[in-house]
Amino acid sequence: MKYCYLALFVFCLACQRTPNSEVASQTFNPKPGQSYVLFLNFRFYHTDKYPKATYENHIIAEGKLKPQSAPPTIRAPYLILQLLNNNQETLKEIPLTNPLIKNVEYVEDSGSLARKTITLEQAELTIRLQLPNETNQIVLWYILGSNERIELNRKWL
Repeated sequence: MKYCYLALFVFCLACQRTPNSEVASQTFNPKPGQSYVLFLNFRFYHTDKYPKATYENHIIAEGKLKPQSAPPTIRAPYLILQLLNNNQETLKEIPLTNPLIKNVEYVEDSGSLARKTITLEQAELTIRLQLPNETNQIVLWYILGSNERIELNRKWL
């Protein structure tokens, strides 16, 4: 009899609610006239040729972002987040800095400022953007100095 109660308890616990990963992976069905904000999380790993990016999760919320001032200056190698519609047409391309490369300023013993570039083994990147309602796919590209594109990750919304 004890085992019946235990089995019933485990069954009820498993059926209680869906995990967050399943909720986040539902299809994006926008309401007409409603604005949406997309929060994306990626984890990057350093490799010999180019970074490896793994998709962590995303959240789509109703709302609007404030207009951004001038975009930052980005040098190669860098990333581009591309938003695509059902016909694989580009809706928007957003340049991003490489999260594995950090430029740090520090004070030398002589008192002058110096700059050092540090390459990280791994890093997290959270992206926040206004989501066009026609978006159904995002692609993360790694851009080399020669404008050669390497696809790091592709995700359906």
